[in-house]
Amino acid sequence: MKRKHPLGSQVILDLEYATKEELLNRTPRQWLHLLKKAAVAAGAHVIKSTYHVFREKDDCNEPGGITAVVILEESHITIHTWTKEREAHIDIFTCGDKCKPWVGAKYIIEQTKPIKVNGKKRFKRGGKYDF
Repeated sequence: MKRKHPLGSQVILDLEYATKEELLNRTPRQWLHLLKKAAVAAGAHVIKSTYHVFREKDDCNEPGGITAVVILEESHITIHTWTKEREAHIDIFTCGDKCKPWVGAKYIIEQTKPIKVNGKKRFKRGGKYDF
């Protein structure tokens, strides 16, 4: 069966920053706040959120990065940061055609100002459909 519309849209971002401090200057709660604002910018509705802080294996006092998840009525936004590598990887998925995850992605890019945006990809998801 062919659909007239995809089941959802997904945007994947790989962001590179000039220094690890650019990632560390935001607390995990600030990252969550940023993701929630990106969700609203995309037209999505936040249900709940959480995060986990990872420590560097060779120095337990040094943060290794975070994983944060924002659960949306429409699906999710996630971020994984790797402090040592100065990278953040973001996945925004929304079901239906009312949300605009690429708007949320643009908001994150504008707010965090990475030096490089690698792997910026936008997908339509959900089986066979006509464009």
